[in-house]
Amino acid sequence: MADHTGIMRVVERPTGDHRWRILRVSLGLVVVALGIAGFVGLADAASEGDGLAAFDPQLTADFVAHRRAPLSTVASAVTFLGEVPVLSILTVIAALLLRAGTRRWQPGIILIVGMLGAAGLTYGLKVLIGRHRPGADVVLGHVNHGFSFPSGHSLSSAVFFASWPACCGSRARPGSRSSSARQSRS
Repeated sequence: MADHTGIMRVVERPTGDHRWRILRVSLGLVVVALGIAGFVGLADAASEGDGLAAFDPQLTADFVAHRRAPLSTVASAVTFLGEVPVLSILTVIAALLLRAGTRRWQPGIILIVGMLGAAGLTYGLKVLIGRHRPGADVVLGHVNHGFSFPSGHSLSSAVFFASWPACCGSRARPGSRSSSARQSRS
C-alpha cells in the first residue's frame, strides 16, 4: 500500500512555518521580477541612449570637472578590487577557506559556479546590448575598448560579496552537533 502522507502535506492548508516559507518565496519572486524589470528598462535606455542614459554625458562631464586626486585614488582602488584577476584569486581563496571550514566542497563550488555564471552573463549581455565605453578623455588608467553595460565589476563583486557570506552560513561540519541538529529539524 502506498504512503500518501507527502502528497497530503502539500494539499493541506499552510500553517506556521509553511506560511513564512510561502511568504519568503513570494517576496523573493517579487524582488526578482522587479530587478529584471528594472534591468530591462536600464538596458533599453543604455542601448538607445534615452531614459536615464540621456543624463550620462552631462553627469560624466560634471564628475570629470570636479575630479580630485584623493577621490580618484579611492575610485581606482575600489575598481581594482572588482578586476577579473583579483576576484578570481579571491574566489579561489574563499572556496578553499570554505572547504577547510566545512570539510565539504559544495559551498566553494557554489561560489565558483556563481562567479562563472556572473562572468558569462556579463559577457553575453554586453555583446547583446553593445553600449560603448567612454572615451580616453574621461577615463582614469587603462582605456578598455570593449562594451560597458552591464558592469562586470558591479555584477561580479555583488555575486562574490553576497555569495561568500551565504556559503559561510553553512559552516557546520558534517557529523557535528549543529549539523545533526539542523538535519533533524528538516
